[in-house]
Amino acid sequence: MPRRVISIEIGLHKTKIVEVSFKKKNPHIYHCITFATPEHVYEDGYIGDKNRLASVIKEKLQEARIKTNQVVFAISSTKIATREVTIPPVKDRQIPEIIAANATEYFPVDLSEYTISHRVLEKITDKEDKKLRLYLLAAPNNLIKSYYELADLLGLTVVAIDYVGNSTYQMLKEQMPLGTSLVIQINEQATLISIIEKNTLKLQRTITYGTVDLAQAAINYDYPGAKTEAEALQLLYDRELFYTRFDASYEEVAVAMELVPEDEVGGNINYAKREITDSLRYFISNILRMLNYYSSISKKRVDTIYLIGDGAKIAGMKELLYSETGLKVQGMNQLAPVTLYHKSLDLQPGQLMDYLVGIGASIDPINFIPGSDLHGINKYSLIYNTSFILIGSVIIGIIFIGAGFIKYRVAYKQNAILKNEIESRADINELYDEYQEVLALFHHLQKLHSTTSNPNENLIELLVELETKLPKKTTVKTMNITSKDITLSLETDSKETAAFALQQLKTIPYITAVYTNGINDGTIRGNDVGSVTFVITAEYDMEFLQEESNGDN
Repeated sequence: MPRRVISIEIGLHKTKIVEVSFKKKNPHIYHCITFATPEHVYEDGYIGDKNRLASVIKEKLQEARIKTNQVVFAISSTKIATREVTIPPVKDRQIPEIIAANATEYFPVDLSEYTISHRVLEKITDKEDKKLRLYLLAAPNNLIKSYYELADLLGLTVVAIDYVGNSTYQMLKEQMPLGTSLVIQINEQATLISIIEKNTLKLQRTITYGTVDLAQAAINYDYPGAKTEAEALQLLYDRELFYTRFDASYEEVAVAMELVPEDEVGGNINYAKREITDSLRYFISNILRMLNYYSSISKKRVDTIYLIGDGAKIAGMKELLYSETGLKVQGMNQLAPVTLYHKSLDLQPGQLMDYLVGIGASIDPINFIPGSDLHGINKYSLIYNTSFILIGSVIIGIIFIGAGFIKYRVAYKQNAILKNEIESRADINELYDEYQEVLALFHHLQKLHSTTSNPNENLIELLVELETKLPKKTTVKTMNITSKDITLSLETDSKETAAFALQQLKTIPYITAVYTNGINDGTIRGNDVGSVTFVITAEYDMEFLQEESNGDN
């Protein structure tokens, strides 16, 4: 493992490079540089002209006298899909197998074109509910491959490729107080929102709105002096180009107009500011939606908003967030565990924040690797993950259910007749007593009807389904069936066949929550025949069975 690495974060307008110690909780910074990204070489994580970009990076590394040849890339792209899932508590080496077996449910795309990685966020150890909470990521193979190609052109060895969301979290979890914080990182083309509670990432989402979008709004609505993105961004840093409330009063507008330089008053400033403000509604509404969602699932409130990234420099952004969320908003000017190795690194307060992502990527990167073991496990099983669902009719006609249903219909009709008679007859008390008796009978029959149904009445159909759908090389060793659950112990010849068997079981319409905790492979001694054993659990789909029962009767 290298002692130090070059950590590179490429953006639409700026590329940031930091030479930093690798996998240290208290990183040392040796060099850091920022320079303009060449035009038309980068878009949403993808690198276009790699030769041109490599040439510029080489030149900048030589100027800074950075000679380390190990590199870590931190990627920001809306093409990287993320999911937060929970699985049963298993050993670390079993996690990839569980992800592989259920990957198509997590990411409904052609997974042969994606690289999947994961991070264990939390080990939940409640007495009645022990499980692991995972952070899953799926990145397009061609996206990851482009960074390996860039490294080759630079003459560098890739140590890891990290996702900017993880890079940010690795750095911020050491900065956050013990409460619950919402971190808004406004980057060039997107905004990363993270909710961190007691150093644990609870929620993370990406909004496709960044400083470039706000600058473009200033250009589109003809704000004086905003002719290019660079000019618009500088104006956004220097003065408030939008109102700090969506419902700004005429008095607030008048005060804002007084702050506009005299040489700009001739333009339609009020119109431009209102339109730029309105362009921020999408951004703010997504933040509010995430706050409400977190509150609904956790029954907790966020204490403070931390604003970081290039967007933290935009004048009026803190005030707008405070007005629309009602939460305290503050910036972040230092990174506590980071030390500058050379005294010559004379960074101004707050400048180190520009390298937050690059430093975080060096601490504990997720590391996307094309053609990883997980992909190898998946590639055959995915062949059989087709979009069809076998439509079968399951007959559950049981004499008791049929008889109970007939009585139920008779009681229902009597109930309707009695209701009509109550309206027409004067003897209300007598009719009411009779109505109550029939209603009691009605509820009794309903209860009787519900107790006559047993999912195991489908046992024969289930055996037929298993015989039809399980692969030929799959053997059912044991079967344990209750009125709710089904547990099958299976043995087959390969993991691919095991994955196919799992997918086939999921097509049986009256069972649900088909799941496996892992696949164990071994070799039969004396032969070269491989064997794979695994246990599949499932539950009866009670709603489906009830609907079928109602339809048949």
